[in-house]
Amino acid sequence: MTTFTVDGKQVRVSVQPSQQARKTLKVKFISGDELVVKYPYNKEVNVESLLEKHRASIERSYKQYLSQKRILDGDVLLVGGVPHKIVLNNIGETPAERAIVHDGTLTINVRGAEDPAILLRDWVKGQTRKLVDDVTEKHRGELGDPSRIFVTETARWGYCRKNGEIIINWQLACLPIRLAEFVILHELVHLQVLTTRGSSTPRC
Repeated sequence: MTTFTVDGKQVRVSVQPSQQARKTLKVKFISGDELVVKYPYNKEVNVESLLEKHRASIERSYKQYLSQKRILDGDVLLVGGVPHKIVLNNIGETPAERAIVHDGTLTINVRGAEDPAILLRDWVKGQTRKLVDDVTEKHRGELGDPSRIFVTETARWGYCRKNGEIIINWQLACLPIRLAEFVILHELVHLQVLTTRGSSTPRC
């Protein structure tokens, strides 16, 4: 791992060969302190010289990353678009509720050696699943068959496959409620189009 100065700050650079980077470098900030660089696996490249060559665009990307409103920032998580401070509550017995949202605080009840990160992820995914179920139930019969909606890891907030499956990002519940509902409704509309026009609808 090497370092690179971006906008006056030293960031760690993790370099990885990748089949996705077929012609040139792909760079992505995964935190304010680390940059991942992917390069064509079948080529030899001088990463440092290429980073310097593309310094201007990298610094623009860095500023955009820092200006983003991130879902999880330290111990603060967006819940329905509202920042909530995460508080860990160590308990001796398995609680009825794993997480409690109250007055700007998200309390995670942790038992023994449980991993709080896993508990938090499971809770967010469960909230997204509930939101999906609520929206689809409300519009059942109007916007196609919602029985094949999957909440999982994806780079997009949501998309519809040509086979009628809908994929929803497990973090969707962190967005403002109206925006999250719009994403779900947008994908449900694709089901209606698939039904009326066949399977030629583009993924979106």
